[in-house]
Amino acid sequence: GLDLDQMAAMTKRPGDVVGTHFFSPANIMQLLEVVRGVETHAETLATAMALGKRIGKIPVMSLNAPGFIGNRMLGGYTSQAGEIILHGALPEQVDKVIVDFGFNMGPFAMNDLVGLDLGWRARKMAGTTDKPLTTIVPDKLCDLGRLGQKTNAGFYTYPEGSRQGQPDPAVATLIEETSAELGFSRREINEDEILKRCLYPLINIGAQLLDDGIALRASDIDVVYIYGYGFPKYRGGPMYYADQVGLENVYRDILAFHQEYGEAWRPAALLKRLAEDGSSFAAWDEAQPKACSSPPAADPRYGQARSRSRSAIGGGRTPRSAASTGCDRPVRSRSPILPAHTWRMSPRTTPHGRVFNRWSS
Repeated sequence: GLDLDQMAAMTKRPGDVVGTHFFSPANIMQLLEVVRGVETHAETLATAMALGKRIGKIPVMSLNAPGFIGNRMLGGYTSQAGEIILHGALPEQVDKVIVDFGFNMGPFAMNDLVGLDLGWRARKMAGTTDKPLTTIVPDKLCDLGRLGQKTNAGFYTYPEGSRQGQPDPAVATLIEETSAELGFSRREINEDEILKRCLYPLINIGAQLLDDGIALRASDIDVVYIYGYGFPKYRGGPMYYADQVGLENVYRDILAFHQEYGEAWRPAALLKRLAEDGSSFAAWDEAQPKACSSPPAADPRYGQARSRSRSAIGGGRTPRSAASTGCDRPVRSRSPILPAHTWRMSPRTTPHGRVFNRWSS
């Protein structure tokens, strides 16, 4: 994929380079991932966040990393769905569990909608020979001309003019034959296991993103998944859902999956710590520092312009007062969107309302 830092390094003003990742279809999807590079200035980031709000998006900051926040987590979700059908379930069973949980569609209906040929063509162009096992079934479907809804056939068959897929016995046969070729003994997989194996990778990878500093808070991840990936709002997002289940329970199940299915299920260090401490992602969010935005603190990982303030770049809960953080002055901005004297400490003192505290509503 594109590397924001590589692009910024080719310019004379790397501090003015910031990424904006829209979601398709961009005129409908509300999420905007704003990507901060190692050299991105805080005011450049703040401008991108404010611009996102102005055009009606819900901006969430991510550090520059493969897949950013949402797609990095999505890989674990779709990969596990692909493994589940090799181990014994069928696409319609997996999709039904996910829809019953509250999603608008399951992973296989989603793949049909997007088009199975996207990954298939990319793998062909790359000349990849060592393909993940989970790509074998969709690649076989593409070889048969079943590219998804665009050809009225993918994991499902679509009657002419319909977007409602119907299970196809030919696909079931293809999956069963592929399982046998790969040496899997198919077994019945219950709904509880399907749900956990699809959702828990989101939680585990999300915890790793928090530990790595790619996402600032668990609540940011929840916003990404609700507004960008269709996670049911009433469930609160994957990290909030994990807190409701109990991190000790999630961790125990992930440990069991790790022992059975291998390295892809290695528990994230943060998840392990929180589970063993009887804590939660919400408590971890509350414990994060809420320092003043000026002056920026030098940080070798993120460049000289990195601010330690989360409220200054769109995150962070509102401090009790400016005095409580030792910051009692406005930060001058050169942003074309923001006024020259913009208080970045609190949404209550920002002329543009909650621009800089969008994520911690």
